[in-house]
Amino acid sequence: LLEVFILDFDEAIYGRRVVVEFLYKLREEERYPDLATLTRQIEVDVEQAREFFSRTDAVPH
Repeated sequence: LLEVFILDFDEAIYGRRVVVEFLYKLREEERYPDLATLTRQIEVDVEQAREFFSRTDAVPH
């Protein structure tokens, strides 16, 4: 099972098959003490992912 956060995507695709390609590892898996800490980390992850895509030829689709 894999959970994926798709940047700038807002469609209902639960239960649908998707293909995911790993291009860059942001960090190791972590556990967070509460939802607020997890939310802050997701914001950092999104910023790092946007930075990665801004400096590479890889285009998210």
